[in-house]
Amino acid sequence: MRAKIGVVIAGAAFAMFALGRAESLRAGRGFADSLAWAQEADDQADDAAVSQDETPQDDTDASQDDAASADDATNSAITNKDVAGIYSGVMMDDARGAGTYLGGFITGLNSHTKLSGTFTDSLDGTGFVQGKVNSSGGISLKYRLKVKGGCIFSFKGTFENGNEIMGTYNRAGCKGGPGQGTLDIIKQ
Repeated sequence: MRAKIGVVIAGAAFAMFALGRAESLRAGRGFADSLAWAQEADDQADDAAVSQDETPQDDTDASQDDAASADDATNSAITNKDVAGIYSGVMMDDARGAGTYLGGFITGLNSHTKLSGTFTDSLDGTGFVQGKVNSSGGISLKYRLKVKGGCIFSFKGTFENGNEIMGTYNRAGCKGGPGQGTLDIIKQ
C-alpha cells in the first residue's frame, strides 16, 4: 500500500516538475511575448491604413475584416496542449461538502485530444486521471483513486477562458457510496 502511494506521489511530483519546466522554457525564450507584439504591430498598421483612407466603403470593409478575424480567434480549435498544466481549485460534493483540488495534466503523445496526469484532493486522496478534450473545449475525464481501485469519478466539463476547467462529476465504487458534485479549477 505504501509503495502505491509513493508511486502516486512521485508521479504527481514528476508531472508538476515537467510541466513547470516546459512553461519556464517557453516563457524564457520569449515566445509568448512575440505573438502579442506581432499582433499589436498588425493592429496599428491596420488603424493607420484606415485613418489615411476616408472612403466610407473602406471603413465598412475594415470593420468586417476585424469582425471576421475576431470570429476566427473564437473558433480556433482547442487541443490538449492548451489544457495541459497544473491546476488548483475547489470541488463541491453533494454529500461531503467543499474540498480542495490540486492536479496536473500532460498531453498524450501523437494525439491532440488525450490527457493524463495525477491529482490529489482533500476529500478523497491521491490518484490518476485520464481523458480527452474536444476542439470546442469539451472535456471528459476519468479519475481513479488507486492504480487498480474501483473508486472512479466520471467528469464532464469545459475548458474556458484559456485557463479554467469547470463541470460536474459522478462518483462510483467509493467509500461513502455513489454521489456527485462540481469541480472548478484554474491553471497555475
